[in-house]
Amino acid sequence: MMEKYALFAVFQAFRKTMAEESMRSLSRKAKVSVSTAKNCIDYLYSKKILTRKIVGKQHQYALNEESFLTRQLKIAANAGEISDSGLVEEISKEYPDVQSIVWYGSTAKGLDSPKSDVDVVLLSRKPLKIKPLKAEERLARELSISSYTMQEWRKKALTDKAYYDAVIIDGICIFGEMPVVN
Repeated sequence: MMEKYALFAVFQAFRKTMAEESMRSLSRKAKVSVSTAKNCIDYLYSKKILTRKIVGKQHQYALNEESFLTRQLKIAANAGEISDSGLVEEISKEYPDVQSIVWYGSTAKGLDSPKSDVDVVLLSRKPLKIKPLKAEERLARELSISSYTMQEWRKKALTDKAYYDAVIIDGICIFGEMPVVN
């Protein structure tokens, strides 16, 4: 989605490696010229999205995981991947009784690694039997889906408050309305 822009291509390359990178190795991974990579890295470093470590004559850059801006950019990139995968469209087509889809967990908080799964809660009128989705292949991440009826969700809110809070407070509603229980 955003990879056609050099700045996002460089950011995505950092996201995928999650390690310290030199400018040259990053330019290869992002498929941009070294001078373009330098301009992008300088900009990201000036905004404190990257950290820099000097080892001898070489500068090593990595994502600054403590920066709220880095986390917000990771959330936006993850949301773009979910949108590009067609997850919401596939779920709403395959399961017309779904009322809400809430994306939560490390990917929704911007605390994910390249191996993190995408956690999703489906709320529906009737119990669902979830089959493997094609969107999971397009996401290139494991998709962890929990499905509840509205009655089960109300019960879950009372019995497992920590889980309910994680979904409601840290979650992002990507279809329907946020399923807040009164």
